[in-house]
This record gives sequence, structure tokens and C-alpha cells, in this order.
Amino acid sequence: MTGLTAAIERIMNWLQQYQPEFAASFLPGLTREQIQEQTKDLPGLIPEEIYELYQYRNGTLEEMKSTVYPVFHFLPLDEAVQIFPAFFDPHETDYSYLYENKCLFPFLRDNCSHCAVLLDEHKQLSSPVVDIADDGDISLMYQSLTSMMLTIADYLETGVCYLDDEGFLVTDEKDKQDEKMIEIFLKYNPGIRFIW
Repeated sequence: MTGLTAAIERIMNWLQQYQPEFAASFLPGLTREQIQEQTKDLPGLIPEEIYELYQYRNGTLEEMKSTVYPVFHFLPLDEAVQIFPAFFDPHETDYSYLYENKCLFPFLRDNCSHCAVLLDEHKQLSSPVVDIADDGDISLMYQSLTSMMLTIADYLETGVCYLDDEGFLVTDEKDKQDEKMIEIFLKYNPGIRFIW
């Protein structure tokens, strides 16, 4: 089991305990061949971490958007591929979303905001995870998908983030909670500015 799969398992264990309805909304994983077939027309290769993510689970049901941090809908692969052209138009570079001059492949969505990884002409093991805000601003969120999942798993398991009485994930407005959140974030993402 890789670090990514182990981190996802930790998150799934937490979800099964505290948000079983959402945990049950994850769709069965795809085979590597299915992933290759669905992504073959992209203008670059997805990183290995995305293969691993979609082999583990193929997104979640739309109506079961997560109330856990970060509050995103994990896109099924066919849906992610279908919306990709909204992020990249080879004929309109002014309207393409790029980071480090590379196309972005969205895999999480929250209304108009998305999280994405970079496509590359060569096979990569990992990619930074970037946020594409609804106003088009792009910012670095995590060093990789693995560091993202490790960060979220620690947030949940340490109680830095917890469910309130209405079932929404919250953090205390206390300095020590904020310090702990930043400490966990920097543990897995050294050198990245904590932006939440």
C-alpha cells in the first residue's frame, strides 16, 4: 500500500465512522486500462497519483457533496474529462488555465472552484495540487495529492477539524487550533504558504 492509498484509507475510516452516508457515496474504482482509455485524448499525461486515486474510487455521487474539509465534490473520471475543455482551449491560450505552463486537470469541484493537478508530456509520479478559484485565480494548495490526503487525514484524526452539531466540519476559533492546523499543513507541505 502506498502513502497515498494509506492516507485515503485513514480518511475513509473516519468518514465511515462519522459520515457513513457520504462514505457510501464513493463509486467503485476503475481499472488502469479504463483510466487510460478515458484520458487518452488529454493534451498531456495525468500523474500516477491520479491513477491511484481513481483506481481506489471513481469519485462520489454529485448529490453527496462532502461536508468534510475541504468541501469539494470528488468528480468521477468521465465527468472530470468532460469538463476539462472548459479549462484548456488550444486555440485560445488567453482563456486556458495553466500553472507552470502546464494544463490543469480538475478532479475536485466546489460550485465554480476546482482543485486540479498538472498534465505533463512525460509520465510523472506526482503533481502539485492547485486551486482554481471561481474568479480564475490559481494558487498552489498542496505539494502533491499524497500530501493533500495526509494533511486531511491528520486534520480529522487529531480533532483539529471536527463535526459540529449540524454535521458540518469546523475548526475552533482558538489560536492553538490554528497553530495546530498550520503545523500539520507545513509538516506535509513545507515551503507552501498556508492560505486558509
